[in-house]
Amino acid sequence: MLRSFANALAAAIVFGLPAMAEIVRSAEDGFQIEVERQAAAPPELVLETALDIAAWWSSDHTYSGAATNLRLEPFEEGGRWIEVWDDGVVEHGRLVYRSENTLRFEASLGPLQSLGLTGILGIYAVPALDEDGVENDAISDIMIDYRVSGSSLSDLDGYAPMVDRVIEDATQRLAAAAARSRADAE
Repeated sequence: MLRSFANALAAAIVFGLPAMAEIVRSAEDGFQIEVERQAAAPPELVLETALDIAAWWSSDHTYSGAATNLRLEPFEEGGRWIEVWDDGVVEHGRLVYRSENTLRFEASLGPLQSLGLTGILGIYAVPALDEDGVENDAISDIMIDYRVSGSSLSDLDGYAPMVDRVIEDATQRLAAAAARSRADAE
C-alpha cells in the first residue's frame, strides 16, 4: 500500500499535479479520509514530529483553544493523546501501533467522541521517490488515513466533509513542522 502510495505521489509531483486529499468513502455508519503530502524531512523525523502533537495540531481543533495543551502521555506505545488545561482534560486518543513507517492512534476526535464511535488515525511516512524512481531519504511522502465507524443513527456521512478539512489541515501542519525540525537540526 505504501509503495503504491509513494509511486502515485511521485508521479503527481513529476506531472505537477496537486497532492491528494479525499473522502475515500462515506456512509451513514462511517467514513474514510486520506490526505497525502510531501515533507522536506526524512520519514523518521516526520514520525518523531507526529508524536509531538502540540508541534503540529491546530489550536482551532482543541477544546482549550491552545495546541500547547496537547501531549502524548506517557511518550510510548499505549500513550494517551491528551489535552489538559485549567478547566478540564480530554483524552483524544491512544497510540496503539508504532513501526518504522507507521503510527496508529485509536481516536474519535472532536465532536465524534460523544457519538460512541471507533476512529483509527494512521500516520504513514516513507522516503519520497525522485523522477527516476530512486528513494530520496531526505524527503518523505506522508499520508494520514482516518477511518471512523459507528451506528447508522450517527449520520456520519454528514461529518465527513468537516473532518476532511481538519485532517487536510493537520497533514499540512505535520509536513511543515517536520521540515522546521529538520531545519532546526541542521
